[in-house]
Amino acid sequence: MIAPIFDMFLLEGWRAVFRIGVALLRVLESELIHMDMIEMCQYFRDTVRSECVANEYTLFSVAAGVRVNKALIHNKELVKLREKFYILQAQVKLENDDTWQPDQEHALTEARDQFEKLDPHTRDDIMKF
Repeated sequence: MIAPIFDMFLLEGWRAVFRIGVALLRVLESELIHMDMIEMCQYFRDTVRSECVANEYTLFSVAAGVRVNKALIHNKELVKLREKFYILQAQVKLENDDTWQPDQEHALTEARDQFEKLDPHTRDDIMKF
């Protein structure tokens, strides 16, 4: 799968790498949402490097739909995406796990507090996204 990605890189530059990265995250979203950041890093380091985790056709189809422009890469947009991830991850954990560790409860409270501090338009955008 490396050869087509390298071809895209030669044609489009770093935008191609960004598109493939976003596509990989979208394809693996159902698995990644159940992991914390450390588990995700281990997953990408160990599993993604050694196994085929995504169908090549699916990955490139999703990558073709990723539009890369300065607005998408802008820091505010990345902050919104990060906040959305934390919200979704907390929702999944709330639905699937009744036992919470004190540090997890604190992290959830912090995420909820940060979400509440956002302006209403940003909160709406996050909830829609």
